[in-house]
Amino acid sequence: MSREFLMASIDEGVAIQVALARVVHAMGVKEFAAKVRMASPNVQRALNPRHNPTQATINRLLRPFRLRLSLAATRDRSTSNQIESGRRLQYTAAAIQVLSYGVRPTIR
Repeated sequence: MSREFLMASIDEGVAIQVALARVVHAMGVKEFAAKVRMASPNVQRALNPRHNPTQATINRLLRPFRLRLSLAATRDRSTSNQIESGRRLQYTAAAIQVLSYGVRPTIR
């Protein structure tokens, strides 16, 4: 259920830190910190929007949800102009799923 909430939040444009913070606070920071083997203050700091956690830290926080954050190449302008009008690649939660499980993102 938490995983679905994260994916839906990211699809809606919510920042990963904000979505993770909501889930972690709902689960309990201490319990989540124990799950990711990280001190509670470090988890809270990583989830604070004023801080800029590393990709490794974000991935550590996403691991219990079987997700990870990575970069994906996007199509250049010439290629994207060839896509039917009104259709574009959606690199949101689907991209995270692609990178985690090798499933292709949907083109909408």
